[in-house]
Amino acid sequence: MGYLPGDCKPKQPEIPKGARAIIDAVMNGKAFQNPQAATNGTINNNSSAAIDNLDENEDDQMALAEKLRTINDGLAEFKNHTDKLSGKGAQSDFSQIFGIAGAYNDAKESIEKKKNDHFKDMFGGLVNGGKKMDQMDGLMENIAKAVPGSSQQTQLINEAMALKDNLISIKNSDNANLDKAMSYVVKKGMGEGIASITKPGEAGNCFGTALFENFIASPTMKQAIKVNQESIPKKIEATLPNVSEIDMDQIGEGVATTTTTTTTAAPGVAGGEHTHLIKIDGGSYGNIS
Repeated sequence: MGYLPGDCKPKQPEIPKGARAIIDAVMNGKAFQNPQAATNGTINNNSSAAIDNLDENEDDQMALAEKLRTINDGLAEFKNHTDKLSGKGAQSDFSQIFGIAGAYNDAKESIEKKKNDHFKDMFGGLVNGGKKMDQMDGLMENIAKAVPGSSQQTQLINEAMALKDNLISIKNSDNANLDKAMSYVVKKGMGEGIASITKPGEAGNCFGTALFENFIASPTMKQAIKVNQESIPKKIEATLPNVSEIDMDQIGEGVATTTTTTTTAAPGVAGGEHTHLIKIDGGSYGNIS
């Protein structure tokens, strides 16, 4: 097989040096850090020391050791979450979250004229979790120093259990907010697509317009399409809203549950297969608005 005719050399524009430095850092694995990494390390060390000091032949001390292991499991779950949020985990996950957060902020402003920062709603594990992790670090240090099996250690471990539950709630809230944001962005894009398809004349799509008008458009949608197709007198146009009120309680309805396959190995690198579900259900425990 011969070469293709003509000049086949790449003709991409020159990358600005600042952008090149950023791209190099990302591609060489030097772009990201989990700000809680050091805290995770000291917590794990103190927790392991506390477990080692407990006499698990004693029922009460065995119960304390089990609580500490439960806390460790929760902290490992939260660390995986903050790794994902900070780019230290699978960078495909980080790229998705980062992109959706930005798109959601933009969509919120254009649809509802909201200028609030919703970006942070998906990064609570980092924004709000840092102080909680510092508290956990202090608790674990005191747990490791306390007399094994004492009432003081028991009280401290119970406090750590409650704090672990709080951290998991932050993680769940981040995920619920991401689901809502994704649904919002998907539906905005769908609405813009329908508005483009149903434009009058050659600007629109005849077949798509017929499908909506004759089959699937609700009365509300038919009226909206009619408004979109007509030249509206200025007096009437002035009465139409330019700010939307979106019911966030139902935003996830109709946006499908998606199955994603991710892999685990070195941070950001493919490895063994793991399948999980991301359910877009509007989030019953999120605080996004």
